[in-house]
Amino acid sequence: MILTGEDVAPFLFGMPPGRVSVLAGLEPRELRAELDISLASASRSALFIDIMPRETADAVLASAIAGLREAVRRSWPVWYSDEDFSGIRGDTLGRVTLALRIDALHRRLPAVSTAWAKAAAVLTLGGNSPRVPEAAREVEFAQLCLAG
Repeated sequence: MILTGEDVAPFLFGMPPGRVSVLAGLEPRELRAELDISLASASRSALFIDIMPRETADAVLASAIAGLREAVRRSWPVWYSDEDFSGIRGDTLGRVTLALRIDALHRRLPAVSTAWAKAAAVLTLGGNSPRVPEAAREVEFAQLCLAG
């Protein structure tokens, strides 16, 4: 698909939540300028990841995951488009409440990994990055895309 500058924002912001798209061949300054105009009225955001020429696929994935982690951390306490965890504290009762809310969320959105979401949310609740060391990179990437 070939997009012109003015088509990029409607294309990106029209995608379903959790969907990832790669755009190539665009000048970053032009793309950011076009999206900045649209972001003023959008309820969504876009993550920019600079990919250097000749970077390996592993390096690109690591950059994407790092960018997504930071975006998801910053979007806390609202994850999964509209799931607001702001009333939850970091104590035992808060963690139990968090687990119950994530279980309910999984029933509505089966693609949500409850193990990843619970671990990432507890980390983020404590002010840390949602980096779940036990999660495979592919799982982490997919879950970060959903959470953000």
